[in-house]
Amino acid sequence: MRILVQLYEGEPVTIAFPAAVELTIMSTPPGLHEHETTTFKTATLENGMEVLLPQFIKEGDMVRIEVASGKYLERVRRGTHKA
Repeated sequence: MRILVQLYEGEPVTIAFPAAVELTIMSTPPGLHEHETTTFKTATLENGMEVLLPQFIKEGDMVRIEVASGKYLERVRRGTHKA
């Protein structure tokens, strides 16, 4: 991932993080109801962070997470990754 860093006299003064990142689900329990979208479960991401996400998300799925809040935004379908 590329992150914009502005330097002043060789020292970083500003770091521009992306609004969202795409991460893979490393572990999560099976969903109670596969198509349920109103209840959430806990999952561990590839970076070790834990998030709440809908029941239909499975291990190995890729999800988009909002950087500022750490909240789940959406599941990333294969072939639709954003740069």
